[in-house]
Amino acid sequence: MQAHGIAETDIVNGIQSSLSGEDTENHVVTTFGVKSKAAKVAAKSMIKKLKKIGRISWDRTVRNYVNKLPISKGSKSTLKKYLSYEFVMKTLNIVVDFEGTITNALTTQLKNMGVPSWLAGTAARALVTLLL
Repeated sequence: MQAHGIAETDIVNGIQSSLSGEDTENHVVTTFGVKSKAAKVAAKSMIKKLKKIGRISWDRTVRNYVNKLPISKGSKSTLKKYLSYEFVMKTLNIVVDFEGTITNALTTQLKNMGVPSWLAGTAARALVTLLL
């Protein structure tokens, strides 16, 4: 390495910049990087799968599963609303431009669209499980 002009400090600085998310050429710090890209790919994959399932089939399946849950009628109604095809599709389309993990992106967007905090995380994980 010495023959090529590479010192120990170059290696240490390279490792530190890689671990901190700093791009050595452009000196840009990214907070999520790979996770954000993976979230966008996941959201696009979920959109594709949801389109393949179709609105009627998706809504019917969600309705059947929610009806089996041991929760109140009001909670069932709320859950059906937030897991409807149109609501999920709108959420996923916004998530495509979000930074972070797919679950965090879905949770945040669901909260922004009016889903209660206690339900947003659970619904996000359910969507990831169902569509990925």
